[in-house]
Order: sequence, then structure tokens, then C-alpha cells
Amino acid sequence: MTQRALTSKPFWAYEIITTVLLSLNVVLWIGRSPLAILLIVLTFAITNSIAWIVCKDRIGIRCFLSWLFGGAAYILDIALIDIFRMSTHESYPLIMGSVLLAPLFAAISGVICLSIWIVTANIYKSISFKRTVAAILSCISAIGAGICIGAGLYWWFAAIGLIAILSGWWFQKLLRSVPNTGILWAYQSIDKFIWYQNWKPKTNPVNGTDYLSQLKIFLPFIQITLFVFFAAVVGSGFSRRVNKEPQWKAEGLRGQLCALQFTDELSAIALSTYSDMYEHTDTAFVYESVDGGKDWNPLLIFPNSTFFVNDFITAGNDLYSVVRQDSIYRIISVNMKSHKHHISTFEFDRYPIMFDNDGSVGILSNNKILRSDFMLNHIDSIGEYSVPPAKYGYANFDDNIYGFIFDQQKSKYQLYDYSNGRIADSTSYSSNPHFLKLNSTDALIVGRVNDELTALKYNIKKQSKQTICRLGNMYVKGTIHTLDNYVYFLSSKGANSPQYINLIRTDGETWYSDSACDSHINAYCVTDAYLYYYDHFMHEFHRRKLQSLN
Repeated sequence: MTQRALTSKPFWAYEIITTVLLSLNVVLWIGRSPLAILLIVLTFAITNSIAWIVCKDRIGIRCFLSWLFGGAAYILDIALIDIFRMSTHESYPLIMGSVLLAPLFAAISGVICLSIWIVTANIYKSISFKRTVAAILSCISAIGAGICIGAGLYWWFAAIGLIAILSGWWFQKLLRSVPNTGILWAYQSIDKFIWYQNWKPKTNPVNGTDYLSQLKIFLPFIQITLFVFFAAVVGSGFSRRVNKEPQWKAEGLRGQLCALQFTDELSAIALSTYSDMYEHTDTAFVYESVDGGKDWNPLLIFPNSTFFVNDFITAGNDLYSVVRQDSIYRIISVNMKSHKHHISTFEFDRYPIMFDNDGSVGILSNNKILRSDFMLNHIDSIGEYSVPPAKYGYANFDDNIYGFIFDQQKSKYQLYDYSNGRIADSTSYSSNPHFLKLNSTDALIVGRVNDELTALKYNIKKQSKQTICRLGNMYVKGTIHTLDNYVYFLSSKGANSPQYINLIRTDGETWYSDSACDSHINAYCVTDAYLYYYDHFMHEFHRRKLQSLN
């Protein structure tokens, strides 16, 4: 049977057409290398051959088996491409993206196999089939044209709109033999059910011709309604979409981005943790780019180490972050302009909380307040504490260290003077507030007050607060950062909610909030009024022009 199949022209026609169409669906998603493309084509060729051998004579069952086996080939391709590193996507976004796209793949593959069955079995010659296809195609094309015009895809709108017009005309042509007998409706009285047509009771029973005549009359109105509805829905949603900005692939970048800094349109650095889920090892990378984030080269590599997502500070032109190797923590610094780097000569056995200490790097770790030079060569103890510190935001005011502590009994955070061991302000905050020094007397506090995310300007000497803005039921995502005269951070309503970029002038007079992305953002920065962020599912960078705060 196998030998006869290999010498059969219908077999090769079915094999080539089905393999090309089904494998193309997967190639467009993950076929980034010749090996991956070859693997995808080979697996689908094998599954289609098995479907032909199992059921050669019954065309419908054979096409169904090609669709079913194609799903198995899809799963196998994803696994092999991930295991042998044939894709630019990392394991997590590759697998999760494949799972999310699986229903779409199944639907497209189903349409392909169904079309092959229709053509092979000559079902397309039936007049009833042609009418059904014309009606469905006209409605789908009207929906597609509405989506395209709402999304601003005008050339696609012209093409799909033309298909909608032609398919509607084709349907009317196929129904020329069906008379326009008038609009049909029914009225139910107390004791009987009466059909009306042309405003008169219908004497003949309702049949298929009557229904076709109704569809012939109303199909243009159905097309117009579908077009207007989807154009309005997509248009209103597209006006709020955030992926209109320029975007580009990140070549050479591996792992999960933990920090991102662009100093201008060309120079950038990134911290990344690459997790090998098969060997159960982690590697921390420091990458540099000199062409605007299109190509990345490793600057530092730390085997068996990890960075912490969006958890770093900047002091001057230097970025400082914590790297963990086994149970040991160290601090690294990278100059954002020259890309020169330093690694601390000292280590920690607990996670060190860093802050800009006015000319040095301040560190809280193991109940001690420490100070290191910017070169990370020396470290000195400048105090101790016995309270549970918050994760974010500390500052030095006249040699007094201020930051937040966590009251476990009340489950609240309060501002604390670490140098004098006292509560500095009575206001309570929830969900890890942030504290940032603005000048010699003022600090910025961003935290939830009465279940509302609030930005406050706090005067250390007067111990007075001024509300800058209220952001509603939101949470800060990661740390807050400074740039020139601005403070910026991400906020969202929850783990899977759209995120917003918030900018506040350090004089506390104006602030700005705008949607950033509908997916998770871990690595981002603001430079020269542009927001840069990384989409780890699509393995690409985005850049958006931000509005002026002036």
C-alpha cells in the first residue's frame, strides 16, 4: 500500500498542497531559521502521508485525520524547536505564545482541510454550496472591511471591501431564479399562527424559496450593518491601542529582560536572566547595543546567576543592580554612556536594598546601613536598624536616612527615620510605597492611601505633605526612576491589566499618565521624551513619543 501511494499522482498532489498550506501556518509564527522551517515541513509531510495511508478512499475522513495529526505535528514542532533552540523566542514566551495561538492554528488548519475536502470531492459544483459560500464570504468580507477601516489599514480595506462587493453581487446572481416575493413575517393570534407577505396573509406554505428571497433582499443591509458595527468597535478600540509606535526585533538578546536603559537613540544597555528549563540553570547577562537596540552583544556573563526584574537604581550616569549567585548577592554597576562596568568586591548573604546616598551607594542589608563608593571597591557601616524595611526607596537628608518600614500587625507601611530610630510621619500606606529624594528638603512619596494610588511631595523639615496627583485604584509596577527633571514609573490595576506610564515633574507641578501596553512590561525606560519598552512575547522593542508635560 505504501509503495502504491508513493507512485500515485493524487497522493503527491494531496501531499504537497496539504503540507505547504498547513506548515505555512506554523512557519509564520516560529519559522525563524532554515532548520525550523525544514523541521515543520517534514513533520507535516509525515502526518499527511500517514493520513493518506490510513484512509485513502474516504476523502472526508482523510482530511479530518490531516487536521487531527497536524495538531500533533504542531505540538511536536514547538517542543523540538524549543529543545534545540531553533527560535529567537525564549522558552516561556515561545510555549505560552504557542498555547495562546493554538485555537487560531486549529481554526485555520480546519478551514484548509475543509477546503481541500470540498475541492477534492467536487462539492463546490453544487449550486446550494455556491450560494452558501457567497453568503458567508460576503458577510465575513464586510466584517473584515469594517475591521480594516477601524484599524486604519486602508489598502486592506480596499481589497477586502472589493471582495465583499463582488461576493454580494455573486450571491445576487446565484439567486436570479428566486423571485422577490416581498418581506415575510409572522403574526401569532390567540388561536393560530399566520404568515404575511406583501402585507397580505400568505396562502401557500413557507418554503426554502421564501427564505432565500428574504436573504436576497436583506443581505446588502446585513453587510452594511456588520461593516458599520465592526468599524465603530475596532475604531474606538484602535484609538486607544498602544502598539502604533515603531517596533523592531531584538537580535542577539537572550532571556528575560530585567532592566533597560537607552541613553539616546543609539546607545543602550540591558540586564537579562536566561533560564535553561532543561538543564535547570540560570545565567545573568549584561548586554550593550550601539545601534538603537537592534543588535545586542554580551558585555558581562554571570554563570549560575540571576538578576531581579525591574529592580535597580541609577546614580548619575551609572546603573546599579543586584546579581544573585547561589545564595550570595553582589552589586554591579554599568555606565549608561561608556558601558564601563564594575563588580563589587564585597558580598552579601541577604538581599541588599540600594539607594542613592548623595555621593555614594547606600545599602540596607542584614540590619546594617552601609555605604559604598561608586566604584564598588570599599564598604563602610554608617548605622544599624532593627525594624523590617520596605523594598523600595530610601534617601539621605542631612546624614539622616529616611525610608519606609512595614508594620506586620497593622499590615501598613510608615515613613521612618532610620538614623534616629523613630516614625517620621503618621500617614499609613499599603502595597509597598516608594520614596525618592527630589532636593535638599523635599521627597516624593508614591503609595496607596485609602486604597488610592497617590503621589505626594513631602517636606522633611516641616514634615508636611502636598498631594500632586491621584491615580485611582492602581498599583506601582516595580521601581520608580528619575530622568532629568522627571520621575517616571509604571502602574496598573492588577497583574493582567493594562499598564500606564506615569511621569511627574520633580517640582511637583504637572504630571502625565498614558497607556503603555496591554501586556506585561518588565523592562522599560524614558529617554528624550520617548518611552522604550520590551515585548518579551514578540521578542521586540517598542518606542513611543510621550506628550509634553509643559
